Amino acid sequence: MKKLIAILLLVSATAFGQGLDGQLSAGMPLGPGDSLHGLAGTGAVVTYTLLGVEASLSSQPRVFQNHVLAQGQLGTGDASIYSPPSRTTAAVSQVILTNTSGSAVSGVSLGINGSSATAGNQILASISIPANGLALLIDGILRVYDANGNLYQTATTPFDATAPAATTPLALGTVGTAVTAPHRDHTHQSPGGVASTVAASSGINTTETQVVGATIPAGMLKAGSVIEIEAYGTITSTVDNVATFNIRLGPTTLTGNIPAALAVHCGNSGTVTNAAFVLRARMHVRTAGASGTVYGYGTVISLDSGAAVTQALALTTELFTPASVALDTTVANVGELTVVTAATTTTITFQAASASVIKM
Repeated sequence: MKKLIAILLLVSATAFGQGLDGQLSAGMPLGPGDSLHGLAGTGAVVTYTLLGVEASLSSQPRVFQNHVLAQGQLGTGDASIYSPPSRTTAAVSQVILTNTSGSAVSGVSLGINGSSATAGNQILASISIPANGLALLIDGILRVYDANGNLYQTATTPFDATAPAATTPLALGTVGTAVTAPHRDHTHQSPGGVASTVAASSGINTTETQVVGATIPAGMLKAGSVIEIEAYGTITSTVDNVATFNIRLGPTTLTGNIPAALAVHCGNSGTVTNAAFVLRARMHVRTAGASGTVYGYGTVISLDSGAAVTQALALTTELFTPASVALDTTVANVGELTVVTAATTTTITFQAASASVIKM
């Protein structure tokens, strides 16, 4: 930071020397009786340094002095930080405000010829300077830097509230009429995987449990959006019990509406151990909005058919019961696969599972 300020001082001095050709160099002019004021939200941590040139009005020819006009620290109350000496005019070309503390300082204001807390006097109105950062006011242009010398943005850039939509070029019209639709700022979202497991799940039985799920931001799902869930797991059961697979979509995990569900019998021919299966299901958004709808379907396929695991599921392939259910796409929704069994004598473990948005 000290190196950055040193460079600024050197550049400033060079510029001033080139501009002292019989007149004050460009800058903020202050005459006899004028004053520059300042304050900060935190006292004694923001150092101000004023660079510029002074010229005596009592000498002919006028004598120009190019130097640091004033330096000190801002307090929490308004105070004058610089006035030209008697019979002197000045031009303040740079104001450097350095935050010497490890915390951001807000409420930094500058004013001319009156309190910097008064809107009618302000040239800087309650800006913030990051921890160990600085603000530069050069010829009316303000730049704020962080502790590493990076240009700092003190507020979030506003985005157009209107959702982007597919458009076609507008027809040519009268002079001065745009011929293409205006561009809108928006966040890009590419179709693809949005959630996946990284380890095998614990054994799931009588408590409904999320296997994999992803939160989809409000407004992202449109009519025609498709969410796909895939999983691979194993079933161990000592007696015939029912396992229920639910595909859910709603604002809260484990309570979302169920566009596809499957209840299957496990171990109906006796004990099965680590009987493998593959699950695949999809949810199609049919209509969007606060009263939208989503339709789901899917299958579970048992991969094992050896003597030790005969009939791990009632059939080799089972179809989910499809349904069209309500969906509010104006809020964030959790798309998920959950499972629950009828008794602790049946346990399901998932080795891998993923949720993907395959079409937005």
